[in-house]
Amino acid sequence: LIYKQGSIINALKNGEIEICAIQENCTVGMGAGISKFLVDEYPEIRKYNLEQLKLAKTAPEEVLGKAIPYLLNNNAVIYGIYSQYYPGGPSIDGFDKFEQRLHWLNKGLSYINDSNKGKSIILPLIASGLAKMRTKDCISDLDYFKKYIAPTVEECLIDINVTVYYL
Repeated sequence: LIYKQGSIINALKNGEIEICAIQENCTVGMGAGISKFLVDEYPEIRKYNLEQLKLAKTAPEEVLGKAIPYLLNNNAVIYGIYSQYYPGGPSIDGFDKFEQRLHWLNKGLSYINDSNKGKSIILPLIASGLAKMRTKDCISDLDYFKKYIAPTVEECLIDINVTVYYL
């Protein structure tokens, strides 16, 4: 993985991104973090997200673990990876716990890998911001990503060049 400090939104505007993947939840979706900024800049992706949220209410198993591509008007592709059911940090036990979220993230990233071999992808610090507050570790979002999320990214995106953006 390559780590780069910078703005994904600016990189999209400048045509530097071919593929980007973000993490989504299945209840409110795109209301915070990088997702909110993407919807503000590219409102056309909201309709695809709303379709997935509607499906997730009745059949979450049809959405969780999926990576849904959103084609932007500049030909970049944003994948929304539905790797958590609820917004915020994981539950301690039950349906939406951390291990289950990693499983769903693994499925979504593996799909992206299989569909985009040889290409480059940009990721924000997925699963970091709100989830960090739920851990007992007092570490930065970047360190949280490296410790808990990067191993899954490295395991799944084996045929894609990955750059992780952070602010």
